[in-house]
Amino acid sequence: MNYVFIDSNKTIGGIEALFIELAKYLSKKNNIYFIVHNNNSAYIKNLENISSIKFVVRTVYKPVEYFSDNDIKIEKQSMLENFDNCEDYHVIVPYFDALQFAMAVFGDRNNFKLMHLWAHPQSWC
Repeated sequence: MNYVFIDSNKTIGGIEALFIELAKYLSKKNNIYFIVHNNNSAYIKNLENISSIKFVVRTVYKPVEYFSDNDIKIEKQSMLENFDNCEDYHVIVPYFDALQFAMAVFGDRNNFKLMHLWAHPQSWC
C-alpha cells in the first residue's frame, strides 16, 4: 500500500505529531510519501532516516487558492512524476487547503483516494 501525506509545517503540533507517528507505523509495511513546501519541513527533520519514506517538494510556491490553470498544470506534472501510475495511493490531508491541493493535483486520477481529517474546521470559513 502507498500513503501520501500532504502537509508542510515547520513546527510540530498535534497534526504533525499524529502524521509523524502514523508514518513511522505505516512505513514498516508500506511506502510513504510526504508532499512538502520545502526542505525545512518538520517531517523531513523527523523522518528522513526511514528508507521507506520519500519526500516530494512542491514546485509552485504559493497558496493553492491562488493557483492559475498553468500553476495547476506545472504542479500536477511535477507531482505525478514521483508516483507510479500502476499503483494505488491513499492521500491523507489534514486541512482544507491541503485538500484543495490534493483535488487539484490528484482529483482526476483513479489510482489516488483522497482522505481528509477535518483538522481545524474553523479555517474553512
